[in-house]
This record gives sequence, C-alpha cells and structure tokens, in this order.
Amino acid sequence: MPTTGDTWINLATGQILDFATLQPELIDGLIDGLAELRADVYGQDTTLGSALATFTYAASTLDLDATRSGSTPDGYRITADHTDAAWQAIPFLDTPAVIYHIGARRQVRPSSVTGNTADGGYYYDQVIEDVGELGAPSVITNRGAGAGLFVDVNPGSSLLGSDWTVADTRPVVVYLVSPVTASADAIYEGVIAWDAGAGKYRITVPHYFGQDSAAPSTTAAAYRVLVRGPTITTTPLGSDPSYWYLGACTSGVYATTGQNLVPTWGSWLSMFNVEHDNASGMHKAINADSFTFNATAGRTGTYQVEAVELQATGPTWRQNGGGVQSVAYIATGGTAPAHVKTATAVSGTWAEFYQPVRFPPDQDVILNDLSAVIWLATAAPSEYVKIDLVERQIEAAAWNTIASWTLGKPAGATWGIVTPTAGPAFPFTIPAPASTRTVRLWRVEIGEPNTGNTRLAGFYGTANAAKVSPIPH
Repeated sequence: MPTTGDTWINLATGQILDFATLQPELIDGLIDGLAELRADVYGQDTTLGSALATFTYAASTLDLDATRSGSTPDGYRITADHTDAAWQAIPFLDTPAVIYHIGARRQVRPSSVTGNTADGGYYYDQVIEDVGELGAPSVITNRGAGAGLFVDVNPGSSLLGSDWTVADTRPVVVYLVSPVTASADAIYEGVIAWDAGAGKYRITVPHYFGQDSAAPSTTAAAYRVLVRGPTITTTPLGSDPSYWYLGACTSGVYATTGQNLVPTWGSWLSMFNVEHDNASGMHKAINADSFTFNATAGRTGTYQVEAVELQATGPTWRQNGGGVQSVAYIATGGTAPAHVKTATAVSGTWAEFYQPVRFPPDQDVILNDLSAVIWLATAAPSEYVKIDLVERQIEAAAWNTIASWTLGKPAGATWGIVTPTAGPAFPFTIPAPASTRTVRLWRVEIGEPNTGNTRLAGFYGTANAAKVSPIPH
C-alpha cells in the first residue's frame, strides 16, 4: 500500500497517456503496493501452504520435488512449478564441502510485442512474471551468413549464480531492450550451455531479433538475458530481501535449513480441524495417524493407528466418529535402542514411532496433560508406554530429549485410559524453539507389542500457548 515517498500519476481531464508513463506511474505502483502489504503481513521470506519446498539431488543437479508457492521478504509472490523445465535438472558446480544456497528471485520480462501506429516503432505490449536472474549478456557475436547470433555469458557472471561444467543446460529468454519487429523473432526462448571451446556459456540464437543480418547490434547492453529458474550460488541468500530462500546443498546433501513455512488459510483450517475435537474444541497435543517405524530386525513399513478421542460423557472411546471398536495393535521387533526404557526387561520386543509437534514455533507452550488409550494382556512390568518430547537442529544427527513421561497401566486384558506416572509435573512449560531450524517430534515407545501384549489406540492431550500468537497452531 502507498507509503511515505511513493509517487503516483496525477490524472487530468484530456490528458494523453503513453505506455512509458502508464507502466511505471500506475501499474508498477499497484503491484508494489500489494507487495508492501504482503511484506508487512509476513515480515520474512515464506513458503506458503502445508509443506516446505524440497529438492532431490542427482549428479550435480537439483530437481524440485513438488510445486510450491512462496513470498520474498520484500513481498513478491513466486510460484515454483516442478513441471517447468526451469525447475528440473538445474546444474551447479557442486564443489565438495562448499555450501550452495538456493533462492528464487522475481523478474518481469516481455512476453509479446506490437507495432505503434503513431510513430511506426515497436514496443512490448505485455509482460509476464517469471523467476531467475536478469541482465545484459557478456558478448554478442554475429555468426554470419544469416545464421543468427551467439549470445555469450562469461563464467562467474551473476546471471548464472553458480557456474557448471557438466553437459546440462538451463532455459533462457533473450530479447532486445528496444524491439525492432513485431514478429516472433522479437523474443527468443531457448537454452544456455557451457561451450568448452569458447570458454563461455553460450546461447545460439537462430535469427537477429528483426535486425539487418549484415549489421546487427553487437552491443551487449542492447540485449537482455533471463536465466530462468532458481538461483544456486555460494553467496548466502537468507538475508537478501529479493529472494525466497529455499535451503542449501552441500556435497550432494540438500537441506531445507533456513526455509520458513507459513500455512495459508486453507492449510491452517485443515490443521485446526485435525488437531481439535469438533465437539469440545479441545486441542490435541498428539494426533493418531499413520506412523513409519524404525527399520529393526528387517521390519519396516507404515502401520495405521486409528484416531481415538475422549468423550465428555465418561471414560469411553470411539473411532472416526463411530462406536467402540477393536483396534489393531502395532507390531515390530529388534533390539531396543539406548533411549528405550530399560528399568525392566523388554525381551527385545518393542515399538517406536515419531509424530510431529504442532505447537506455535515462536513462543513457549504450556502442556496441561497427556493421556493414552492402551490395552495390556497382563500387568507384567515389561509392558509399558513411554512418551518423549525430542528435538534437534535440522543439520544435527542426534535427537535431544526435552521431557519424558512413563504412562500408567490398566488392569490386565482390558482397555484403559492412562496418564503419566513418572516424568515432569503438569502444567509443563515447553520453551520456544531456539531457531527456525529446530525440528520437534513426539517419540512414543511401546513395550511387548509384537506378541499382542500391548495395543495402542491413541494419544492426546491439551495445551495452550503462553501468549496470543498470529501463527496458526
């Protein structure tokens, strides 16, 4: 929205407006105003939706895994389309142990041209939002004999982000700053590739952009090149307001470190419905879902755990809105890891799963209680359920335990709602994460599951933020 120092066109009756005036004085002002509003709302570069943008590494290239949208810190909206060639097989130098930062920069470039009936000249009558690095090339060379032009970019140019030497290309758009034709030759869309013989990155244009083939302009500043797609560079981009930051790749390992997820309204509403009981509005600290187990004793896979909720009428349970039903137990096996409860023997039979923590990422949270619905064959001491709240930095290898609770046991051969018998007292304050790179999970451990001695129906609890937050939770 308009702010101090902004200038606007002042319209008067009978005034004649040309394109050169209308574009910067009105259209650009409206676009920039919307960008300023988005920047005021988010205050940072953001990935919008329910999931971060991720890339897959392969042979010194990166592929965007799925289409995502985001916003730069200065408020410009960007869409990363994984079906667009500009976001697939993106080459970079890939020097071992060097950090390559990935970012997306908004650009505006012409998409069509028309003739001006008033002066007989030509102008770009339509522009399109795109992503990439835009600027003048390094060298223009006439190939001769009417063959067209070589448009070259020197190694190390900011147009490239990172150089590359592999036999890969990147999509480009090339055009004259001032068009001289309304034909299809006015704008060239092709690729740029490393030319070892020329020692440059070369775009082979099969025409002259409407110019005389015998005397085309070879002044580099008369042309513009857009190298489409994300920027991959050794220069840190996380604090640059022009870029939607998408993470980094080092020695073939990509990480989303530094990427900020902000749920859109639809994603926020979906999470709210999942995390809250529709009748009581109680916030569920843990939501039963499909869990992927550790690969132990050759076993791996995803096991469905049905959602279970408390009813206000008493200690009964239901599944998916229906009546009381039997619940399949979880089965896995192997040697218990070091963090699994070892006060009593578990006979090598245990299960473990992780569940995301959906608390506000910017503040302390007060956990009021935890409950679980479990079934035990007997009350043997080797049967137990334990809940840990763990965290780690994205780049770290080990999980750190914030808090740990051991739950009680119902009588043998029966279902029961149990609460912790050991662990921190409630209400328990969970401190805000140290940084945006912090990942927090619930780690749930179950003893004696694969013999049918322990069956898990679900976990849930109530929590509230320590202060009102605009961030959905």
